[in-house]
Amino acid sequence: MTFKKRYYLSLDFPSEGDIFLEGSEHQHLKNVMRSRVNDEVELVNGCGGIAEATIIEIERHATRLRVTSSFCEEPLPTKLCLVQSLIKSSRLDIVLEKATELGVETIYLWPSVRSEQKLPSSKLMERMKGIIVSALKQSRRLFLPKLEILESLEVLPKQEAVFFGDLGNQALLLSEVFDKTSSSIAFVVGPEGGLTEEEDIQLNSIGAQGVKINDNILRSETASIAALSILYYLKM
Repeated sequence: MTFKKRYYLSLDFPSEGDIFLEGSEHQHLKNVMRSRVNDEVELVNGCGGIAEATIIEIERHATRLRVTSSFCEEPLPTKLCLVQSLIKSSRLDIVLEKATELGVETIYLWPSVRSEQKLPSSKLMERMKGIIVSALKQSRRLFLPKLEILESLEVLPKQEAVFFGDLGNQALLLSEVFDKTSSSIAFVVGPEGGLTEEEDIQLNSIGAQGVKINDNILRSETASIAALSILYYLKM
């Protein structure tokens, strides 16, 4: 199956009419994809909206598009979020991309005590948001995950269910404790060095449950992808 090229534009789409694509998305259309006038494309706004449009004019700094139809999808009833401890940038990039593909609504970056990285700068946050946008378009999703900094586990917004990876022999499988009726679910993934005793106390204070997602010890980015894959399968 051949898909139309998809571009991200943060606005409410009209049912028809002309709109302009600017910035990095315009540059991608013009210089990377080398699109031409009269090519048909798709536009997504990250809020469930999608529009079909035709390229009318490609200028130096903007592309003029004519919307021919638009539609807005309702969000899924179950909200899934990932609390990811800060890890090395190259591995964090993988987490951001795969979490987007797997349907996460919010990605919280958490500076745990044993994190390998410090809090990201505003410039780095913008770069990471770009990775999420690219994954949004590639995966054909219509909802853009939010990317936020979580200063502490204790300030995690209220969730109906919170899980974290537990290596203990008594930990139950995630599939054994999952409740499909939960409307908001968070999975907390610690750093390579593991959680501290204080962080374990914080998890207990917010009602988090330790679960097993694999018999082996996983890297932080592998644990994130594995947990989200299991949760997506279970909630569907």
